[in-house]
Amino acid sequence: MMKALKYIALAAAVIVGMASCADPGNVHFKGIEDASMGGLQTVQITAHIDNQSHCNINLLHGQVTLFDRGNVVAKVVLSEKVKIPRRTDGSVAVPLTLVIPNPFALLALPGRLKNGGNDLTVSGEMTVRGGLARKTYRIDPTPLPQLLSRFGIAPDALTNYLKL
Repeated sequence: MMKALKYIALAAAVIVGMASCADPGNVHFKGIEDASMGGLQTVQITAHIDNQSHCNINLLHGQVTLFDRGNVVAKVVLSEKVKIPRRTDGSVAVPLTLVIPNPFALLALPGRLKNGGNDLTVSGEMTVRGGLARKTYRIDPTPLPQLLSRFGIAPDALTNYLKL
């Protein structure tokens, strides 16, 4: 009987631990503060993130792929795990690797962006761990202008930022 109670207590502790950090409503992405290139494939983004949960959030894996009419143009992959400390509101460095399978595909990108980017789609996924809970979030293939508008960015702003 005592052994069964220990297993029940352990299961309850695991469930409470998972539930305490599993609420994504406590973590807010507030924007990108800085982005810089370090060579041809290394990208460093500084994001402003507010993590008011009771535990550290770890970004374990992530990638975003840009398609032009179904063909891969570029892929951005999380280079290493990123820890977002609990109960913090501040800057987090996110190291990324840029993968360009066909450099010639980039030549069409400025024209596509100037025409509104409707031929461009984005998909991706990110695996996050908070406490004992692990979750993978997916971005289904979405037109680039629609994805940008979710973050309050107009395609023209992206064109101007990239100086195209």
